Amino acid sequence: MLKGLSAVLPYEIAVPLLISIGLYSTMYIGYYFLTVRSYFRIVKE
Repeated sequence: MLKGLSAVLPYEIAVPLLISIGLYSTMYIGYYFLTVRSYFRIVKE
């Protein structure tokens, strides 16, 4: 029981973790580019 659980658990945790990290970094990069572009637009004026 425990051996099977420990074999399944890493995948059960890793997949949602990787998905959430990927989504978060995608959102963060998009937000970063939006803010940097607007910042440079304000600075240029």
